[in-house]
Amino acid sequence: MSKWQTAIVVLAGLGSFLLVKLVTGGAGFLGGGDVLTPFFKPQPSMEQMAAQSEQQGLRMFDAMKQKMPAEYDEVVRQLQAIVEKNPPAAQRRDELGLLTASIIDRHAKLMHEASDDGLLAVLKSQLELLELVVSRETPATCARFVIQGPIVLADPDSQYVQAIDAASASMFGALAGAIENPQPIEPPTNSDWAEAGAAFLSAGGSTEELQSVTSPDPKDERLCPAMAKLYRAMLTVPGAPGRRVRADAAYEIAAD
Repeated sequence: MSKWQTAIVVLAGLGSFLLVKLVTGGAGFLGGGDVLTPFFKPQPSMEQMAAQSEQQGLRMFDAMKQKMPAEYDEVVRQLQAIVEKNPPAAQRRDELGLLTASIIDRHAKLMHEASDDGLLAVLKSQLELLELVVSRETPATCARFVIQGPIVLADPDSQYVQAIDAASASMFGALAGAIENPQPIEPPTNSDWAEAGAAFLSAGGSTEELQSVTSPDPKDERLCPAMAKLYRAMLTVPGAPGRRVRADAAYEIAAD
């Protein structure tokens, strides 16, 4: 594995995060207060859950329903079972958190058959989310976000949730495109990753930032800006080398 590949662990678990927030809520979710009560008292129908998702403007679940209907039906069945069982809050969060994560992980290898357009959409949306966190959080919080994911955002507002949703929807879109029209590509070579590294340095990345992205540390204030530069670099590598690098990066994100 190239040293660059060790850096591609950021921004995973997005779909699971959205599902947990949609169903269990929490103060301030999209400005709507605590959505736990309407979902669990009384037990909601799937129509109510779908309406809540649509009301909040979330695209991920619609993308899954339209492009991966079997997986969507699986989520619906398991979600309804969890709601009917109504376990303690901690257990409910854990079970909800496994739903979309298990589906994405199961299909992660399809990123190596996704179109370059689909891969570009995945990485662009991930970069946009990371840039949002960079602009709004302290360097320390952003570094923890890179390593731990959106769970570190204690009270995400609508701007965050919409960005997370866009990243999740693009991931399901790329996977669905690979199912509908697979375009297999071989794994990236060391030369491909070297080209990405050169693009990183050409974009102003430093050797210190290289160390930051290959050895992530939650106390490293360089981590988020360095990771953003790496994403931009991967987006600019042209041709087959670029697609191979992007496919590998998208796979690592999906499989994390």
